[in-house]
Amino acid sequence: MNLPFFKLRLASHPWILFDRTQGGASEASSTGEPDWGTVAADMCSRVRGASAEGLVVVNKGGGTNLVETWDKTGSPGQPPPAALLCASRWLFDAGMAGSDSVLMRSSYGEFETIVIDSRNFGISMGKPVGADCKPLDVPAGSGSFAVSGIGREGIVVPLIIDGR
Repeated sequence: MNLPFFKLRLASHPWILFDRTQGGASEASSTGEPDWGTVAADMCSRVRGASAEGLVVVNKGGGTNLVETWDKTGSPGQPPPAALLCASRWLFDAGMAGSDSVLMRSSYGEFETIVIDSRNFGISMGKPVGADCKPLDVPAGSGSFAVSGIGREGIVVPLIIDGR
């Protein structure tokens, strides 16, 4: 089976990307979609494959960019930030994204990357939540507070709200 792919790298995190937006112009289109978990395990192997963190399959559905990911063991999962940024870069360069942001949907939810300029992208982290996973209701101008990881592990990140 012939499956053309791209290998994209974000820092030291390479990802393999498959473009299925045109229905996959390969043998797979006539025989159905391949088992992406098996493809991921084979293609991401450091010995026999292209040596990557995982693979990203980009598709279109109703005008929406669909993105699914598998790690190097072949397990599906929520797209990690490196995979989202690689997919965003590819979608932007292929003309399948807006000039301000790249919207993607997966079975794990919706994701947005922000186009800072033609070379730099950022990830929208969403609204801040507390340790109880409830959204923090912080009125504008209320100052700053710290966010820390659950279970005494993680990084404490100072967060400035409204420039203070």
